Amino acid sequence: MLKRSSLAALAAGTTALAWGLGRGVQIWAQGQGRWLKISRVAGPVSYQRQGSRAALGDDLLEAPGDGVITGNNASTTLAMDNNIGTIAVAANTQLVVRQLSSLANGAQITLLNVPRGQARLQVRQFTNPDSRLELHTPSGVAAVRGTDFGVSVSDTGQTAIGTLEGSVEAVAEGQTVRVEAGFASTIRPGEPPTAPQPLDRELALELTDQYRRERVVYLRGRINPTNRLRRNGADIPITRSGGFTATVVLSSSTQSFTLTVENPLGESRDFRIRAWQLDDLDRG
Repeated sequence: MLKRSSLAALAAGTTALAWGLGRGVQIWAQGQGRWLKISRVAGPVSYQRQGSRAALGDDLLEAPGDGVITGNNASTTLAMDNNIGTIAVAANTQLVVRQLSSLANGAQITLLNVPRGQARLQVRQFTNPDSRLELHTPSGVAAVRGTDFGVSVSDTGQTAIGTLEGSVEAVAEGQTVRVEAGFASTIRPGEPPTAPQPLDRELALELTDQYRRERVVYLRGRINPTNRLRRNGADIPITRSGGFTATVVLSSSTQSFTLTVENPLGESRDFRIRAWQLDDLDRG
């Protein structure tokens, strides 16, 4: 019989959870050598583990709460410990480990939180049917079994999931939508996923109205509703159909500015707005 001290040491060394799966009981263990490794760093990237410091190549994300935060014009790439794929983390993104664990049958569970920003995963097909890879956002979950896909989370928590190869399950509010290759779906906080629609890789921006009054520019237009529209790293809100209105106050030295359209894969396109070419309504 194990002594109390031995039992305490065993409990401290391994956290285990058992649950019924119909055909028997499976056991998973948290922290059995699982990790994500930072394989590339570009620009200001911080490594989060009981504090924050500049990220370095070969830093490991191993436990719940470990994560990375990318700054403006920064990015990083994470390699998965089982060589199943990589995660490309774009600028202005936070990614945090939620769970890294292994089942008794060899399956691996990888759950990640993406509170904001954009990440693209390229993952080969799982060989174990019980393996899981999920990205959790403020509005829903993207669950995959092997694919090339991206997740984008706006400042309001709206999530867009786009699939280039394979398929992804978008899950929210008790409903699941399968997003096949070439399609995208959005999840607004508190709502189920939308029906998939074609993934927009042209990244079109339609301006239906644009004018200025002295140094204030007024814009109205439309983008694909599964994309994001940003200026200086901040989201410009869009409607369910992709419509938007924006007001830009120019500094005394600013003659133009840039709007960026980005799809869930992280592909982006810049549109230069030349304010000096717009009609000034106050000058007739």
